[in-house]
Amino acid sequence: MFVKFNRRNKDGDLENIEYELSTTLRVGLAVQKRFAKPFLKVAQSIRNLGIEELIAFLSCGIEGSENDRKEFRDAILDGDLGLGGIYEAVAALVTGIQYPGLSEDEIEKKVQAQQEKIRSMGIETGSEQLSNEEPLSD
Repeated sequence: MFVKFNRRNKDGDLENIEYELSTTLRVGLAVQKRFAKPFLKVAQSIRNLGIEELIAFLSCGIEGSENDRKEFRDAILDGDLGLGGIYEAVAALVTGIQYPGLSEDEIEKKVQAQQEKIRSMGIETGSEQLSNEEPLSD
């Protein structure tokens, strides 16, 4: 997946920025390590994360050195991605890790089928569980 945005360079000119984020299970493990929580617990608590934590979540998908992740962080903070764009990128990263290689339509169909199966088993899902989520910081 790609995160795309613009930022001004040192000359004041607008430049297009594009970072590729990996969506392998290794990224899920990196998220778990970074937040010291299971991946899905972190993913379900995204709305409770601050800006630094959201960027840290995204930077887990950057393959390379710690310096590459710092460059990514600085580019986001200086660019025009905005908070809405950060949330969209985090959601896309979570989806990519959960359903690698599938298109948005394929993912939607798969999720609907899974939800139907769960409902048919009498298991409650959705907002009633999300409303009980705990913040990440203990």
